[in-house]
Amino acid sequence: MNRRWFKWSAKLAIVVALATTSCDRGPVAPEIPADPQAGLIGNLLNGLTGSSSPFQLVTDPLSLTLGNLAATKIIGPAGGSISLNGHSIVVPAGAVSLPTLFTMTAITDGHITVDLSAVAWLLGRLIDVGERGFSKQVTLTLSYANNTSITDPSRLVIVHLNGSRSEVLPTTVDTVNKTASAKLNHFSKYCLATN
Repeated sequence: MNRRWFKWSAKLAIVVALATTSCDRGPVAPEIPADPQAGLIGNLLNGLTGSSSPFQLVTDPLSLTLGNLAATKIIGPAGGSISLNGHSIVVPAGAVSLPTLFTMTAITDGHITVDLSAVAWLLGRLIDVGERGFSKQVTLTLSYANNTSITDPSRLVIVHLNGSRSEVLPTTVDTVNKTASAKLNHFSKYCLATN
């Protein structure tokens, strides 16, 4: 998905959301084109995947049948959460200082991949809070419940994809609920991988 187009659409969405309501509408199908770069996520893992690397993206066959889905919610200084297809973001109190439109998009690429954004309206300007960063860390949780081939969940990691760079984040795995979680300072695209 073109990042510039996504930011523009997020800005438009927050204007509409702030003008109408701040209730959680839950998962909705976005009115945006499919991500033309979704199949390239493996290439974005420079140095993490490939023949000499132990990392491999975790597959999610269900993502191919659902298509790109998005959930949005306005979360203010008191905190809150948003969830989609078993994935979630938990925003603690004090992480943002203004009502902020959080968006989680589950990417259709056959892997467990999400694109996150957070934008706020201040003095006639849209602020990309997700890019600037949060006052307190936000928790991202990715579900691997649809994957039946994971034999050792303790090897799962969440990977931050940022342009041509990638970073493995400290990850906590919950084998009972089949989720992996990481603390985030800012938003971008994230995927689940195993080593």
